[in-house]
Amino acid sequence: PRESSPVYTGPITVEKTTAVRARAFKEGLLGSKTDSKTFLIDIPHTLPVVSLITDPPNLFDHDYGIYVVGNGQKVGDIEYQNANFQKDWEREVHFEYFDESGKQGVSLDAGIRIFGAFSRFKDQKGFSIRARERYGSATIDYPFFDTRPYTSYKSITLRAGAQDCTRSKIRDIVITDLVRETTTLDVAAYKQSVVYINGQYWGIYNIREKINKYMLAQHHNLSNPENIDLIVGDATALVGSTDNYKQMINYVTSNEANINDPEVYKTITDWVDVENFADWCIAEIWSNNTDLGNIKYWREKTPDGKWRWILYDFCWGMYNPEQDAMARLTNPEGMGVGNGISTVLLRTLLKNNEFKELFLTRFAYHMENTFATDRVLAKIDECAGMIEDEIGRDRERWDNGTAESWRNSQIAKMENFAKVRNEYCLYHVKQYFGLSDDEMMRR
Repeated sequence: PRESSPVYTGPITVEKTTAVRARAFKEGLLGSKTDSKTFLIDIPHTLPVVSLITDPPNLFDHDYGIYVVGNGQKVGDIEYQNANFQKDWEREVHFEYFDESGKQGVSLDAGIRIFGAFSRFKDQKGFSIRARERYGSATIDYPFFDTRPYTSYKSITLRAGAQDCTRSKIRDIVITDLVRETTTLDVAAYKQSVVYINGQYWGIYNIREKINKYMLAQHHNLSNPENIDLIVGDATALVGSTDNYKQMINYVTSNEANINDPEVYKTITDWVDVENFADWCIAEIWSNNTDLGNIKYWREKTPDGKWRWILYDFCWGMYNPEQDAMARLTNPEGMGVGNGISTVLLRTLLKNNEFKELFLTRFAYHMENTFATDRVLAKIDECAGMIEDEIGRDRERWDNGTAESWRNSQIAKMENFAKVRNEYCLYHVKQYFGLSDDEMMRR
């Protein structure tokens, strides 16, 4: 509110879902802190509700809004050069969270940014919410996630499903949650919810832990979030530097010919958590993730700190169950878009007899446990079931079909993938390693 806003002189009537903001002004004094409240009227949600309240220009102004194209120009079919939503702008927002019963759990001022990569081009965009002292609170204090013991977060993300937002909306949470209990891979917890912006329904979102230095420090009991190297893609540092990782890759590359030398392999295993790495590769292979540029890995900067992997972003997973992802991850030309991600670490390690046996043993374990057909189908059913009552409204909001088309097309595709993928995966592994039926059965 500004001094030109409507003046409160008596009770106001709220008849539909509305965001209300109030602020006091007095001549000669600074305006008070703005108070914000959301009134959810006659809207029976079975999911938690997130309400975002902000001055509309913060999101939608042509020059200032972070949600719009602005002065960006279209290049090709999807890309907007210099679009507002591609810029790392932050605006102030009031964030409210209501649990499944309608009880308010969080109400605070924070920063909001557009979140994601190519999903920024979607009509339903993701957000990151960041607590900062300048807004009034350094943390978001609430136990959002049933699978985490934490009650406080520096930031969270609101993910609409990214490039899966017009399809299933659950691919990423299904795959990452399947590995949460059976590996040491870092994954972001989730809570399915709906979002309102200034009282307007904005659809289904997944509240997620934000994958950053604070999450890693929290998960691993690290006293200093800055004392890590966190890398994305093919060696771009998000925190720290790439020096140690590049030294490791150079060592692996230069020792490819003698990778079965016990001293060489021990040097690598002192440098890399090889079981963690094998599990990351297996999860990517099983899910047939074709967007392999989304790779993050990290280590604590201590003498015994090992490189470990983070599993995230499966918008393009669980399609085409017959495809050979084992070949994709061992392609000498690289993997990911334009083969831009090196595969040298996996290809070299697989030439070591000890790692090969570890890889095959872990592969067999995951086929029988992590990705067992019944377990995958149950996780799909759980995640789809949570949004079943809400998906029709989400589809209507974004002009994206019906609840029936969602269930019969997108969810059915995931279920079919789960039913046949293991057979194809095992065949591809057998072919790659040249294993006999007896050798396959021994694992």
